[in-house]
Amino acid sequence: MPLNKKRFLIIAPNTFPSDHSFLENVFVKTFPKAGHEVFFILNGLDHVFPWKIEKWGATTVFVRPRVKQKSLLNRFLNSVLIRLNTFLILLLVFRVRPDIIFVRSELFPCLIAITFSVLSKKKIKVCYHYNWPLYEKTLLKLKRIKDLGTLLKKIERLFQQFLLSIVFNKADYIFTISEAMRNMLILEGRINGKKVSALPLAANVIEDLSLKYLPWRQSIRQKLSLKNKFITIYIGSLDELREPEILIETTIYAKEFVGMNFHLLIVGATSEQKRALLQKANVRGVSDYITIMERIKRESIAEFICAADVGFSPIPVIPIFEISSPTKIYEYMAAGCPFVSSKIPEVVSLLEKSRAGLLSDHNARSYAAAIKIFYEDEDLRKRCGREGLRFTQEIHNYEILSYNFLQKITNYE
Repeated sequence: MPLNKKRFLIIAPNTFPSDHSFLENVFVKTFPKAGHEVFFILNGLDHVFPWKIEKWGATTVFVRPRVKQKSLLNRFLNSVLIRLNTFLILLLVFRVRPDIIFVRSELFPCLIAITFSVLSKKKIKVCYHYNWPLYEKTLLKLKRIKDLGTLLKKIERLFQQFLLSIVFNKADYIFTISEAMRNMLILEGRINGKKVSALPLAANVIEDLSLKYLPWRQSIRQKLSLKNKFITIYIGSLDELREPEILIETTIYAKEFVGMNFHLLIVGATSEQKRALLQKANVRGVSDYITIMERIKRESIAEFICAADVGFSPIPVIPIFEISSPTKIYEYMAAGCPFVSSKIPEVVSLLEKSRAGLLSDHNARSYAAAIKIFYEDEDLRKRCGREGLRFTQEIHNYEILSYNFLQKITNYE
């Protein structure tokens, strides 16, 4: 390898092939372009044995055996495979001989990496990317005690917390998904503030957006028969924690505040979620004001955002989201679309830096009132759109994030 170039091993729980924006933009696109060599360990899907070696761009991917957990037998098989994978990861670390090991979320592989680093004559930096803590606190706040499971599962979670404390103590560097998460860990005294940094998600700069914007906007609006509507778009997950019913409730108020021109475009539903939401919308008398689409390819997301007038991100104010990274808001901004969102810390901080949207209390009436402000003030809408676009082009996008991250982990001692 060239002088000062590094060999990275990335271990993540994602399924290969993956469209995870962080993995793809940072490790597949940027790091090889900078001359570094990258290896992945990712999960297979319905792939039991043996391990496979695949290519992802210029990187090499070792695909771990994994099966869908549809039955008790499959769950047992997965538990066996997980333990087998632990030993195989160790063998692969010996084979790859990395300079830096980056582990996303997974504790056991990180402990293996730390052990290998301690035993190895060659100094290996181990980085841990901490994503989604506080699951139990979230469930308790939502009064879903049953989801905490059996006593055995509680003991397992306590054991995971014990392992996490070892990782926090022994890993060379810890990355959190947001500045709010970083601050929380430091305030709780769980980690040395000198070795933890925020590594939020981002969006890509859209090349030639000024040329693409109008054709995309007209094409999507014509395709959906929404040519003259004031479109508010929601893109993302619709699982229970996201409280998808608030989309219906907001539409009810927006129909009152904005009138017949309002239309909510929801993108990212499963077929089951689509049926359930349409049924609720019909019952509440707003089905004509809502269009629901199932998941689309990542590369098509920007086209749909360009078709909208406002991006909507009603993030529930619960612990797991209060320390999250507002990925979809970055994507709205990258397309020059002003946003309406709740007042979680990371979004408040983002708005202070970008001036690209409006914040609201987390309730349907307040969200609809914010949407009404944008509806009535075209100048504000355009100004917020421009500011969001400037922010993502000049300050925070995946290319800038990748090189800053690369500099930090290659220079860290």
